[in-house]
Amino acid sequence: EVSIDARAGLGGNQGNLRRLPKKRVVPDRARGGDALAAAWESECPTKTMATTLPFIGVTSGLRLESERQQSTELYVARRYLNALEDAGGLGVPLPILRDEEGSEQLLNRLDGLLLTGGADIPPDYYGGERRPETKDLPRERVDFELALVRRALELDKPLLAICYGHQLLCVALGGTLYQHIGGDVQSDLEHRPSGGARAARHLVTVTQGRLARIVQGETCEVPSSHHQCVKEPPTVCEVTARAPDGIIEALEHKGKR
Repeated sequence: EVSIDARAGLGGNQGNLRRLPKKRVVPDRARGGDALAAAWESECPTKTMATTLPFIGVTSGLRLESERQQSTELYVARRYLNALEDAGGLGVPLPILRDEEGSEQLLNRLDGLLLTGGADIPPDYYGGERRPETKDLPRERVDFELALVRRALELDKPLLAICYGHQLLCVALGGTLYQHIGGDVQSDLEHRPSGGARAARHLVTVTQGRLARIVQGETCEVPSSHHQCVKEPPTVCEVTARAPDGIIEALEHKGKR
């Protein structure tokens, strides 16, 4: 798997989509699937598809629907689903389940997993001391996704992790995080947007791995919207991209998809 710390764009290895559509599909760059389009063109230039599209599970956000009734709702940003469709897959928004048996059955029906963006992992999950800038996600989402990721890796499911998903994958595999860029790690680079912009933009240097084959160059510009980042990467991962300030922007698992 490739994990990319940028909420507004998708990256990854198109080879992770194991089944392809009935005819060759060129992803539509205008709909936000630039990285997936590049993956398609570099990894699958002439392949034809079997009859079944791959089902890619897409993790859902959790938010308060009604403060008066204290009810919650699940949601998925449509850009994730559009990009998967453009790349020849079917994005399936996932529920947040409370039992392991249900999660196991869910994974058995999926061909791959996409971990989406979100707020912050509570710092006690990786042994950190809370900073005032940290905004916790609901623990039920974090617990569900940690278990889902670990089991997906055991089953060798292709996996792509973005933004918070990138940080979750790091923690799931034993890594740690800096809680706030500009606080416990210093940087003059803008990693999250200001002035109402949807995302900041900056260059990253790509060093090796599947991401380098997709980018087809040593540097690329990425959209960025995060204030946390990887501190100590998991030993089973290699760093494959950094920002100019040295902050880790991408990891790849050494032995998994």
